[in-house]
Amino acid sequence: MRFAGVLATLFAAAALAAAQAALGGQVTINHVAGAPADNAGVVIWLTSPGAAPLAAPAPRFRMAQRNKKFEPHLLVIPVGSTVAFPNFDPYFHNVFSLGDTRPFDLGLYQAGKSRSRQFDRPGLSYVFCNIHPQMSAVILTVPSPWYAVSDAAGRFQLRGVPAGDYQLHVWYERARAGDLSKLGHPVSLTGAEAILLQLTVQEVAVRATHKNKYGQDYDTGKAYGGGGL
Repeated sequence: MRFAGVLATLFAAAALAAAQAALGGQVTINHVAGAPADNAGVVIWLTSPGAAPLAAPAPRFRMAQRNKKFEPHLLVIPVGSTVAFPNFDPYFHNVFSLGDTRPFDLGLYQAGKSRSRQFDRPGLSYVFCNIHPQMSAVILTVPSPWYAVSDAAGRFQLRGVPAGDYQLHVWYERARAGDLSKLGHPVSLTGAEAILLQLTVQEVAVRATHKNKYGQDYDTGKAYGGGGL
């Protein structure tokens, strides 16, 4: 009986693997003049209108503050994830966010400290530091466990997607929302099929400078914790 149970488990695992598909492809970014020429940073994800995503423990991610930058600049996470914002610089930072998701302000904290935030709804969060205007990042929270980000060559791949009907979504920081919505379309995955897509994204001008968390211009004359600007 025990051997039969092991066989049943193996057959079930094999059936599940056979019912999963791989979706990948190539992204080409039409850059504006003078912009970097690689194809990284395009986000592709799937949603299933007829079924909820597979249940999984809420994952944890990290967006570090180092050398007056956020690392990474772009972070893609599934809904329910928690992101830690450790400060590895020898001076204070104040992480805050504006965007489609609920805005937040982690307050002022020093080197060696870390504060966290849970992202419980899909959308965009533009992340800044209230002290250093050059610091900016983006967190994209997606309602799906099936997502990928294109590399410098424009390649992306989503593995282990169960067979079924999905909607494809595309996002890029320096593209118009209307242009990106036109790239979305239904995708049907069956069996162990591998589907390759070719996507072209039109870049627009970089985002304008931002205000501080009070909606005012930055005071670049201030210095905090011996590091300042």
